[in-house]
Amino acid sequence: MKKCPNCLREIQNDAVFCQYCGLEIQIDDFASEKTNQVKKYKRTPMQIGLLLSAIMGACNIISIFINYSSGPEIIGHLLFSVPAIFGIFAVIFAFIVWAWRKLFDK
Repeated sequence: MKKCPNCLREIQNDAVFCQYCGLEIQIDDFASEKTNQVKKYKRTPMQIGLLLSAIMGACNIISIFINYSSGPEIIGHLLFSVPAIFGIFAVIFAFIVWAWRKLFDK
């Protein structure tokens, strides 16, 4: 099924006329419609959120090694705090990117 360029209702793929508005359908109408649907962004908000949280996680790991000297403390932080921070901030950054695109990109 494809959409009529005039009334935007679904019509048969091999239709010559739109059964709803009577517009004569031409092949060029659908070719130009598909070329105009170019993706605006290469990355999804979740991909950007994961990248930013990975950078933040790396900074967190560096700060753990700088600030803590004992082995059990370092292992505890690496096992529990880093994954939690990574997951939480991935979702937060993804939401911020999604909201930014919804609000400011028209």
